[in-house]
Amino acid sequence: MTYWAARGCLRYHRPDAALLLLERALDASALQFEHTGTIWEFYHPHGGDPLTLARKPHTPYNAPCRDYLGHNPLIAMARLYDAVSKR
Repeated sequence: MTYWAARGCLRYHRPDAALLLLERALDASALQFEHTGTIWEFYHPHGGDPLTLARKPHTPYNAPCRDYLGHNPLIAMARLYDAVSKR
């Protein structure tokens, strides 16, 4: 959701807000990587432990996937941050 919110900020001519959102999301992802050594499928919205989140309740696949970039916009957010910060 953060990626799409940042894209919306850019569409409405608020690169400052987009940079703030992206920077915080990227920093939080880096902090989780530092603590867990993995890139998660998705993250806790308040910076908590990703393993406390329910992905598919009532199945054996209830926790976010580890080292998963299939639906994770981490690379896209980094590229967008880089592009906007160079403007």
